[in-house]
Order: sequence, then structure tokens, then C-alpha cells
Amino acid sequence: MESAASHAPTFMSDSDTTIYEDQPWFLDKPAHQHHGHHNEHGHDHKHGTDWSDILDGGRNVTRIAILSLSLNMVVMLLKCAAGTYLHSLSLMAEASHAVSDSLSDFLTLVCMYKARQRPSAKFPLGYGKLEPLGSCLSSLMLLLTSLGIGAQALFQFIKTVFPSYLAWANHILSWIPVLHEHHHHHSRDIENEHGKSLYGLALVVFSMLAKEAMYHIMRKTARVAQSSVLEASALHQRMESLGSAMSLVTIMFSSFGYEWLDSLCGIIRALYNGMDAWHLTLTSLGQLCDCSANPETIKEVQEQMECAVIQAQHLPELPTFTWNNVIVVSHGSGLSMYVTLLLPSHTTLKRALAAEAWVQEYFHTHYTKIQILRIKMDIREKME
Repeated sequence: MESAASHAPTFMSDSDTTIYEDQPWFLDKPAHQHHGHHNEHGHDHKHGTDWSDILDGGRNVTRIAILSLSLNMVVMLLKCAAGTYLHSLSLMAEASHAVSDSLSDFLTLVCMYKARQRPSAKFPLGYGKLEPLGSCLSSLMLLLTSLGIGAQALFQFIKTVFPSYLAWANHILSWIPVLHEHHHHHSRDIENEHGKSLYGLALVVFSMLAKEAMYHIMRKTARVAQSSVLEASALHQRMESLGSAMSLVTIMFSSFGYEWLDSLCGIIRALYNGMDAWHLTLTSLGQLCDCSANPETIKEVQEQMECAVIQAQHLPELPTFTWNNVIVVSHGSGLSMYVTLLLPSHTTLKRALAAEAWVQEYFHTHYTKIQILRIKMDIREKME
């Protein structure tokens, strides 16, 4: 059971166990690594770790990011070739947009790689915050892109449905930076040029299906691995798949005179992606500011802590102890945990250090999402 906070003086120090990957992710699993555990009493516990121990998603996170980058490069080359062959300006514009998607995926890979490097003298707490930083940058790009698409689509919708308000719309639109001007003619160019070629239509369908499949794969992997930067990259894939789907809808209905569907679909697309991007931006900013982990994760950590206490009761070399003040902070795909162990007043230093080592070893083997574990031991006159 979790005890109430104690105001008794603490005579033992904090301890810190940090788990990081020593080798780059794209190499084979490293040999058994040892990382030190220190506190002011000078004791040292050795722990081994590898990539699969650090993260439930394992190497799949990086493989999925590399697959996404490869797919974007293939789509970019296909659209560039098709645009040149069909003399399609829209396809050439989409090919240039695929370059920005590739840069976003490259940013994802760099952030994930660096975030798992061991601490340095300049960054003693490691590089874990690079993941939410990369996620924040990617989601901000998506948010600004959605704003540009929405402004263009709204202008086109007013021009088509309410032509009397065109001058007013032009005045408002002049205040908003045009971030992706090619989206203004996105579906109409596809209608005029892709409709002339089955190859162009097949390319749109291929792009839509491939991007949607990558979205679901990346989103699922990001949720399992708790990688915010990979989730931001997944949203880029969804944005592209929706764009291709809406282009197909426009092509089908434009022949019946429903040209205003182009702009309406653009508005819906911008709102959908904008809300997701805004939510992800706030989440990333929270992680950069050391926001507490989500309630589900905190509950999992508390349950694991309770299991550690229960199992310790069956070990005669350990003292009776309980815990309180569990704090769990998320930094990208990893977690930092801060906990206070409460021990009886007659506990010797040796047995107290044994309890500390037991908790560290338990989380190292049973809950590997914890990358940094700091333990404070508090002596109480009477255990509750």
C-alpha cells in the first residue's frame, strides 16, 4: 500500500540508474554492456541492457522509420518521372512535396538515433528530449501546412459558391502566408492531366494506398513504443493519403459539375490534420517541459512498485519497506522515475542498500521502459 508522505529527516542519499544504448540502432545488438550505479555511499551495481530491453517497440521503431523514408523516396521519383512524362505541373509539385516528407522522416531518424545515445559530459542526463523536440518540429510543420491548405481551400470554396464575396476573401487571404501554393490547384490539375492517362490515375491510387498503409503501421508502432516523433511522422503519411483520396473523389464528381467538392474536401482535410497536429504539438511541448506521464503509465509504474514490495517481503535479506511519492516523467519514448522508499528506524545501512538494489533490479527486469531511476530512502519512526 502507498503510505502517506513522511516529514521525517532523510539520512540516505538519492541513487540514480541510467540505461542507454551504447551502439547505433542499425548495428547488431551490442555485447553485454555494464552501466554503473552510484550514490554518495560509493556502492556500485552493474546492469546490462540492449535495445529490446529499453523499448517494447524494439528495433521495429527504426525499421518502420527507414521504411517510411524509402517509400517517400520511391513516391517522389515516380511522381517526378510521371510529371515529366505527362507534362503535369501538379505531379511535379507533389514530387517536391514528397521531398519535404523525406526530410521529415530523416529528422525522425536522427532524433531517434541521438535520443538513445549515452549521456555525455555536456548532456549528463542524456538526449531523451530530442524525440519530443523532433515531434514538436514535425507537428508544427504539419500544423502550418494545414493552415495553408485550409486558407487556399476556403478561398476556392468562396470563389466557387459565393462569388460575391470574392473581393473580401482575397483581402483576408492576403494576410495569410501561402505555405503550399500547389494545393490550390491540386485536384483540378489532377482532373485535367491525370484523367488523360491511366498511368497518372494508377499513381494516385498507389500513393493513397501506400501512404495509408504506412500511416497505420507507423501509428501502431509509435503507440506501442511511445515514440512521439514517429507518431508525428505517421500524421504526415495520413495527410498525404487523404490528399490522394480527395483527389480521386474530385476527379469522379467533377465530370458531373461538382467542382466545389475540391475546395470542400480541402477544408475537411485541413481541419482533420490541423487538430491532430495541434494535439501532438501540445503533447510534445509538455514532454519538453517535463510533464508527468499519462495516468495509464503512472498506474502501471505504481502496480510494478507494489509488486516489487510484495516480492521483497519473501526475501529474508531485505528489510520491510514500503514507498510513496512516485513521480514518472516522460521524455520521448523513455521514462524517468523518482520514488521514495520508507524503511523502519532500526534498518541498518547494509539492509537499506539491499532494498534499494532490489528495486533497481526489479524494474530493470520487469519494466524496461524506465531509463532513469532515482531512489530516495526515508527512515520512519513507525511504519504505517
